[in-house]
Amino acid sequence: MRTQRISYRLLKNYMLIFLVTTLVTVLLLMGLAASGIFHTEDSIYQRLTAEKLIQSDYRSIPTAELLRHGGGMQVVDADYRVVYSVGLHPLPSDRLNAGEFTDFLTASSAAQEVITVSYEQQQQFWLVVSLPIQLKLAASMSLNLNSPLGKEA
Repeated sequence: MRTQRISYRLLKNYMLIFLVTTLVTVLLLMGLAASGIFHTEDSIYQRLTAEKLIQSDYRSIPTAELLRHGGGMQVVDADYRVVYSVGLHPLPSDRLNAGEFTDFLTASSAAQEVITVSYEQQQQFWLVVSLPIQLKLAASMSLNLNSPLGKEA
């Protein structure tokens, strides 16, 4: 009878310690995430969009970070020709017709890349920016030393 009480007490203590440490860990990670010390690679998909990168002179668009992450950029003119290309190239060819370009823009099965497109009104071209989907799937966490918490550490 005494053995059952001891084993029951040990199990109860173990469960209590497990729950408390799990709760403390979750709260700690939530606090660190809210402070900005961790960031995921998803921020790349917010920084490197066609809308944010587009300029009237497409040759002056910085591509170093895009290429470092395995991405690419294409410029498609009003005649649906790829007039400039750097890095990853998701377009089916360098010369498209309106139907092929429309199919590319509306394709829902972009399984290999995350693609954003923006149009430059004055120079009349489309900027197509693509990044590998593997970055998004990995969602790796890394230390953000630019956060206020990271500078103190």
